[in-house]
Amino acid sequence: MNIEKFTIRSSLNSKCGAYPVGSGIIFIADNLQAFELTKPFHKFTLQDYNEWKEKRLKDPNPLKPYEPVAYFEFESETMTKIDIDF
Repeated sequence: MNIEKFTIRSSLNSKCGAYPVGSGIIFIADNLQAFELTKPFHKFTLQDYNEWKEKRLKDPNPLKPYEPVAYFEFESETMTKIDIDF
């Protein structure tokens, strides 16, 4: 499978007391255990992600399963299409 793009949708209204999605990081892995290692990225902002991505692009090693592949932010829309960075 070769994933090139994601479409992310979020309602503008809160459901069950939870806030609508505003921004986030996308991870892709073959197993759930890889997601347990994503903690270093949990509080990343867009600026943090861009700085990490700039450094990571200089690393010739393959992307690790717990490393992010994209970052997204909603503005006023309820849908956004994201190109995968890695």
